[in-house]
Amino acid sequence: MRILPGRIFKPQSARIEAPRQQQRIRAVLDTVSGNRLAGVIDCARSFEDQARFGVAAPPQEGACLYLASEIERIMQTVSEEPARDGFLVLPCPSVALGDSNSPIACDAAVRRSGLLHQEVCLEFPGSALEADSVARLARFKQAGFRLGLDVRKCGPVALDSALRVLIDTVRVDSREVINTSHFGAMLDAASHNGALVIAEHAHWRDGELLSALGVRGFIQPRADG
Repeated sequence: MRILPGRIFKPQSARIEAPRQQQRIRAVLDTVSGNRLAGVIDCARSFEDQARFGVAAPPQEGACLYLASEIERIMQTVSEEPARDGFLVLPCPSVALGDSNSPIACDAAVRRSGLLHQEVCLEFPGSALEADSVARLARFKQAGFRLGLDVRKCGPVALDSALRVLIDTVRVDSREVINTSHFGAMLDAASHNGALVIAEHAHWRDGELLSALGVRGFIQPRADG
């Protein structure tokens, strides 16, 4: 190899980009008929995964930008599915509910993605509810989004008259619903207002029991045996 005077040869390493991870969609099935009602997104990353520390750490994207980018990723995922019924439930970080820019960023992301607002259900942890949460959730609702609560970790929440009219889905742990009586009031309030209650960790044989308790859907029910 010939090196010209005054020039320094620096071999360039090949740039390898990691494949972009996509979300996985798990079907929500009717607890009685087994028909598909909706889909739940399993995000390839969480907002907490991007945490970095130290002076050299790259800046983190805000919760609203993270949520907007996840909505745009949904379009890439659903475009590869030949058929899809119902809306999609997207888990959202708690801090996104407290960010006043989140509704605007999500609205813009939906318009760019080609989805309809009604096709996306933004699901927040039940533990994120605070005194002003109804007003914050109402801003998402006014933009046209469906809204959901995930109470698997925090237990039942009080769905008062102001909150229940905003909520479209509630995700629960079937083991807690079946083995305790703490969820009765919440399930009654949710089902009476037309919210889709979704159970995790359920068995096929529990379908009719869950339906009687107000749970209309379950995710990946386990085989009986």
